[in-house]
Amino acid sequence: MGNVVAITFWFVLIAVVLNFVTLGFGLLAVVTGRSYAPPGWHRLRRHMPASRNDQRLTGMSLS
Repeated sequence: MGNVVAITFWFVLIAVVLNFVTLGFGLLAVVTGRSYAPPGWHRLRRHMPASRNDQRLTGMSLS
């Protein structure tokens, strides 16, 4: 049972550290107004307007 408790402890500790790092980057982004995400992740974000090419290829037309 000691191994299971030790593995669980380290798993939780790593998760807590990652959460605090993420929280720190989020607060830094709010304060500075800049995104610190890797460049490839910007296309995966929501609420970003589609480029003119994307709207032409995948947009719907009501006319």
